[in-house]
Amino acid sequence: MKPGLIYEMIFHHYVNKKKVTRPFDLSGGKNLLIMATGKSAGEYWDHPDNQERFKEYDMLVMNRSIYKMEKEVFEKKPRYFAACDPIYWGEGSSSVNGALVAETFQKTTAVLEKVDWDCYLVTSIHEKFAIKNEHIHIIRLNATTYDTDSEMCYKLYKNNFCSPPIKNVGQLALYFGITFGYKELAVVGMDFDFFKNLFCDENCLVGLYAEHQYDKIDGKVVEAHFSKEKYGTINNSVLAKYLLNISDTFGAYGKLSLYAKKMGGKIINYSMESMLDCYEKHRMNEGA
Repeated sequence: MKPGLIYEMIFHHYVNKKKVTRPFDLSGGKNLLIMATGKSAGEYWDHPDNQERFKEYDMLVMNRSIYKMEKEVFEKKPRYFAACDPIYWGEGSSSVNGALVAETFQKTTAVLEKVDWDCYLVTSIHEKFAIKNEHIHIIRLNATTYDTDSEMCYKLYKNNFCSPPIKNVGQLALYFGITFGYKELAVVGMDFDFFKNLFCDENCLVGLYAEHQYDKIDGKVVEAHFSKEKYGTINNSVLAKYLLNISDTFGAYGKLSLYAKKMGGKIINYSMESMLDCYEKHRMNEGA
């Protein structure tokens, strides 16, 4: 292990003003329902019988669903909300539309300020939230990546000194659930099939149509292009770079399945059309 990596682990635990959260068992013997935002999440939100199936689970929602589905979220009063993209605390980049950053930040903050039940905000050590709500308790996960098959690696994960390669908020939610004591993690809406919507237009611009469960509410699908300047290429191919990144992301989901097993837990995927092949699948109307 490189000295710089060790220093970063220690810094986030003992020096950083906003330290990582020391793991403790939050499960109370319950299971965790992770509500992702893929289209198949509608199988839960649109069917009361399926909601009943998970009524005894602790619930985690993520990203824009907290304001895109505010009514449903406030009815369910989930125990956790997860977000790790800087746009949720108002930071953008050259690759993100400024109006989208402002809208996401303003609407997310407005909803979090209205939460009237105890809720944990699960996020990254890099967060810059400024929520003034006594009901919101922040859990910061270490963003220091370490990936080996050693027992020491999993012990470091368990103590939040480092994490598997976290590529998105779904993986952040899984890492949180395993690390904070949940032995069964049920995932709904984690389709991870958006690459099916890849396209290359007449100008050889590569992009995709990004669909979420809440898109049906807005009645629109987001179209995004990947420019060579912002996204990069492999041998002049943007698509090659994109597919390589997707491969790494699949590998990160797989690493989380190994971590869950090491901790005596399991991840069950309730999205039958999901492209994730590293978690066992169940239908919602079947027993776990």
